Amino acid sequence: TTTTTSRNRNNSTTPSSISISTTTTISTNTNTTMTHPLLQLEALRPDLAAVWRQAQSVLSFELRNIDDATGVVLGNLLANDTTLTSLDLNNNKLGDNAGKALADALKTNKTLQHLELHDNQLGDEAGKAIAEALAANSTLQRLGLRSNCLSDDA
Repeated sequence: TTTTTSRNRNNSTTPSSISISTTTTISTNTNTTMTHPLLQLEALRPDLAAVWRQAQSVLSFELRNIDDATGVVLGNLLANDTTLTSLDLNNNKLGDNAGKALADALKTNKTLQHLELHDNQLGDEAGKAIAEALAANSTLQRLGLRSNCLSDDA
C-alpha cells in the first residue's frame, strides 16, 4: 500500500491518493443477506475495505488485483461516494458485471472526474451500460477503456 499525502480541499494535510497492489487471494462465501456494499467488500477483500473506511477524504484510488465480483462491490460503493475524484482500475479482471455496476454508479456519482478501466475484460454489455450512463453524468471528464473486449456494437 502506498499513500501520498497532500493538501485537500480544506487545506489540511491528508492522504490524497492511495495505491493498493496485492497478490493475496481471499476466497470467501458471501452471505446474500449482506446488502451494504462495505460489508460485501469486507467479505471479499478485507484489505480494501479497511482502506476504504479510512479514506473518507481521499481523492484518488489506484487498485490492482481486482476481480469482477469485487468490481461490482466497488461500483456499489462508488454510487454514493462524495469524495473520490479519480479511480484507476487499469490492469484488473473486471468483466461485464463490474462494468455494469460502475455504469450504474456513474449515473448517481457527482464527484468522480477520472475513471480508468484499461486492460480489463469488459465486454459489450458493460460498454453499452457505460455509454448509457454517460448521458446522465455531467462530472466525468476522462474515461479510459483501451484494451478491453469491446466491439463496435458497444
